[in-house]
Amino acid sequence: MKRFITENFCKTQPILRNSKPRIEFIDLAKGVCIIMVVVFHAGFAKNIPAINAMRMPLYFILSGLFFKDYGGFFNLLYKKANKILVPFCFFTILYLIPAIFKYSQQIILSVFIDPIFAPQVVNYPIWFLICLFLVNIIYYSIQKYFADWIVKSIVVILFGFSGFLLSYYNIYIPFFLGSAFSALPYFYIGVLLKRTPILYKTTNDKIYFGVIVTIMLISVAYCIMYGTPILLFRSNRYEGNLFGIYIISITLVLGLLLLCKAIGWLPIVSYFGRYSIIVLGLHALYLDFATIPLSYFTSHEFSDLEKFAITLLLCWLSIPILKKYLPSLTAQTDLLIPRSKSAAQLKERVP
Repeated sequence: MKRFITENFCKTQPILRNSKPRIEFIDLAKGVCIIMVVVFHAGFAKNIPAINAMRMPLYFILSGLFFKDYGGFFNLLYKKANKILVPFCFFTILYLIPAIFKYSQQIILSVFIDPIFAPQVVNYPIWFLICLFLVNIIYYSIQKYFADWIVKSIVVILFGFSGFLLSYYNIYIPFFLGSAFSALPYFYIGVLLKRTPILYKTTNDKIYFGVIVTIMLISVAYCIMYGTPILLFRSNRYEGNLFGIYIISITLVLGLLLLCKAIGWLPIVSYFGRYSIIVLGLHALYLDFATIPLSYFTSHEFSDLEKFAITLLLCWLSIPILKKYLPSLTAQTDLLIPRSKSAAQLKERVP
């Protein structure tokens, strides 16, 4: 039993034998991030200082840290469709199954209508996947047409400022495009971090750790004393000074990344990080519906903390099932294959 738990629930192992070894502290950072997201949606820790300033920026910075152009636009499109859009569709359908019974069949129309007219989707946490897909496309276009990093940086800042203006004038662009503009600077920070030694162990790690974590603690103290300046990404709403929002959130994220780098790996948390997209797609389903039958049979009204614990447990149990039986729907393997690539694979199989 102990061996089964270790092999299936604790270690962060790549699925394919030829996969590159994973960077353990990145899985830990993603695990911390997705747990913060579940905490927020569970509703019992929304006012904890600094958490709201770093949970979504961390996601975008980590995404930028591992950005690749995959050799061209269509290759990028296929890759991001497999890793982002396919899971979005799958987890939307999965959420709809109990939602139809609880509400009505009209909720199906909301899947197509809501993101056009308002910053919301039926499975509410996975709005992030639409936004992230657009961020990747936008940044690819910027990188393709602007080679100089200074010009590229200016263009990214202009996009970010455009997101702020859309927020200021309360203008919503369909499919969270305004949120993608606001998120682009964070994504770009991740791209820039790739050029630093943050992903690797160096002799200066202790110095970096000391400096950044000190700045992080100052940022946390600021949030405690003066309130947390945040950007509510889904609705693209800024709460606080524009520069303060970016400075506080970036320093908090950098401090958290270096803290995770110093720790390396933690059971369960790193496991959640390894499969964070599954937790992202499932947790609203479990938060909203899992305790309904339990309440019916036990006559117990579950608190937010209890719902949070049950949700994490169910996610923990669901991950090995989904990654084994539905890997192509949960971003573990590719469902969509470019025509040229599939033809080449077919040719290789022909004797």
